[in-house]
Amino acid sequence: MDINKNHQTINERDKITKLFLLFTTYQLALHIYFSLSARDPRLFVPTVIAFIHDAVLLSIIAAIGNLLFILIPQKIKKVFHRTFLTCFIIIGALFASYPKILREYLAFPVNIFDADFSSAKVLVSDYLGITALLPSLIAFILGVSVIFLKARIRIPNKIKVAGFLFC
Repeated sequence: MDINKNHQTINERDKITKLFLLFTTYQLALHIYFSLSARDPRLFVPTVIAFIHDAVLLSIIAAIGNLLFILIPQKIKKVFHRTFLTCFIIIGALFASYPKILREYLAFPVNIFDADFSSAKVLVSDYLGITALLPSLIAFILGVSVIFLKARIRIPNKIKVAGFLFC
């Protein structure tokens, strides 16, 4: 195997790890912020559980991406990698919308599969406000910037090991 191709493979898998670390850290920050802004100590335990759930789901998605990236043939790796990174950014942006509505969801639990477009529109525009989508927009911009940023971002080895263990 060519050393240059092996280096490219490591860099491509490193992007998945960087996205995982970015979205997990961002989820933690969002959960802490919205939990503290709610000023309700009863939200502490559901917030911790929701963050752990988000971190586990993100790590499973990243682990599947890394595993598939290793197993797929060389000729489709580039297409797979771009598709996976796009899906991972979209998933990270969707996850970012959850911490703000956690309090409302706990107060008024609903079956999300019974919802339609109109009820979702009313929830976002009238009840939560359009600012409910701001964390998702920020997550999307951060994810895209991590992918297309040409500057080399060094991740300390201890964090790389933690990222590797969890994804």
